[in-house]
Amino acid sequence: MLGPRRPVFDACEFLNVCDPGLLCLLPAVAVECDQDAPGCCMPYCDLGEPNTCPGAGQECLPLLEEPTPKYGNLGACSVWQ
Repeated sequence: MLGPRRPVFDACEFLNVCDPGLLCLLPAVAVECDQDAPGCCMPYCDLGEPNTCPGAGQECLPLLEEPTPKYGNLGACSVWQ
């Protein structure tokens, strides 16, 4: 059984340890993340909606290099371009 889930900006090592709606990305995606951690919990976002990303300077960027019809608007909050 998994332990407690981790909220946005918490350190993570695996995809399934973050709260629902979050994924574990490299810590460089947000200045609020511990840059020495292996990963950081960040929210998914919708590319077709207004920016709701919580981090300073973040925007919703495509999560998939080649979007599919089902996941065409799927993004993740990041400062990376």
